Amino acid sequence: MFIAFLLWGCSDIVLTEQSDSAPVAADASAADEWGDSPQPDCTRGFAGHYANLQENHPDVEADPDAPVQNDPHLLDWWDESRMVFERYDATLDFGEGWWPVDEGFAGDPDYFAVRWTAWLYVYESGVHEFQLAASDDFWFLLKDSAWETRHVQAGIHSYDSQTFALELQMGVYPVDIRYAHRNGPSGLSFRTLGDGLRFCFPGE
Repeated sequence: MFIAFLLWGCSDIVLTEQSDSAPVAADASAADEWGDSPQPDCTRGFAGHYANLQENHPDVEADPDAPVQNDPHLLDWWDESRMVFERYDATLDFGEGWWPVDEGFAGDPDYFAVRWTAWLYVYESGVHEFQLAASDDFWFLLKDSAWETRHVQAGIHSYDSQTFALELQMGVYPVDIRYAHRNGPSGLSFRTLGDGLRFCFPGE
């Protein structure tokens, strides 16, 4: 298995390959977890950071009708203490029955959370469509002049496909994607529809 190393803040992270197009080592001058803005021929993909939510976490097996937290920054699901591994994900189209985290603890692999970072390369200004099916919580954050939550599908819900559209100006933007599975069947499929966009692996 091919291994690539990404500079994340001040520590090296091992990313395991999921496709034939592996990212290269990050530039040591990278100022933050996204690194420098990518070139148009960037490596497609995401840096995935996988956390385990054990069965004693108060948010797992929660009531689907409970109040929904729409701000992922107020949740502890991606805290460093919960992180299990990091890897390069070429795509976020995993489909149903997706169980990536299993440490052998009680409740595994039922509950987990993932944070992906990437650059979004927008080649054409206009309305761009995305397709999403997620069970359960999903957030899509993008930074222009400041961080904005551009799409939310939070809470415990079934794996139902939907399409949403975002107005985007031509440019390159860091993105932060959050996902958590907390109850019932698991699944995630997130992808762009049409041309004009590319998700670039951070830190090249």
